[in-house]
Amino acid sequence: MQPTSSPRILQGALPGLIWRHRLALFCVCLAVFCYGVFRPESPPELFYESDKAMHVLAFMGLGLCAALAACGHRWAWAVWPALIVAAPLVEWLQHALQPATRDFSLGDITGNLIGVALAALVWGLVLRWLKLAANNETSDS
Repeated sequence: MQPTSSPRILQGALPGLIWRHRLALFCVCLAVFCYGVFRPESPPELFYESDKAMHVLAFMGLGLCAALAACGHRWAWAVWPALIVAAPLVEWLQHALQPATRDFSLGDITGNLIGVALAALVWGLVLRWLKLAANNETSDS
């Protein structure tokens, strides 16, 4: 369902990025996320505890794509609680689907939650910057 209007902050910032493109971007991000999380083997360790960094980046990317896709909808606020619930759920589900090769880890859940928090912080900063830019444009006119 396409939103009827975007928040005033984003009206000038996202004119070419219509809702179905944002939704497509989210779907691609979700597919890559699911492949990484639910593949049978763990990714190679690039450095000590690199999987924790990958969890942070995965949830940060998913959070930003979800927030962008939901922007303009009345239910956009639900992105953040959904991601907070998904952080431990995904880790549990990963182990339930691949018990022989994937382990349940509180460290991974922490990485997931840090990724959600960073995404929310970045999203909030972007919205604030766009709001300040919009206010500066109206005061200059």
